[in-house]
Amino acid sequence: GLEHPGTLSIMTDLAILQYDASNFDSVAELFFEVATTRERLLGTEHLAALSSKTYLAWVYGAQDKFFQSASLHEEVYSVRKRILGGRHPDTFSS
Repeated sequence: GLEHPGTLSIMTDLAILQYDASNFDSVAELFFEVATTRERLLGTEHLAALSSKTYLAWVYGAQDKFFQSASLHEEVYSVRKRILGGRHPDTFSS
């Protein structure tokens, strides 16, 4: 189903491939769907949900949606810093 972790991983892979082809509108839709589904199923602080939000933030940046991009990056950074600590590599990559 659409909420299965494997399906969400495949959707992420598909979005990454489409990103490489500069198909940003489709990519944003896929990443948004994956991010909101993971957040709903796993919680707002789950690392998979946070990673999905980071991907979405990258796409927003590529679409020149800088406010949305920065807002998502800041949100992810804040949560990762609180959960993982300020020196964790995943925190830095936010």
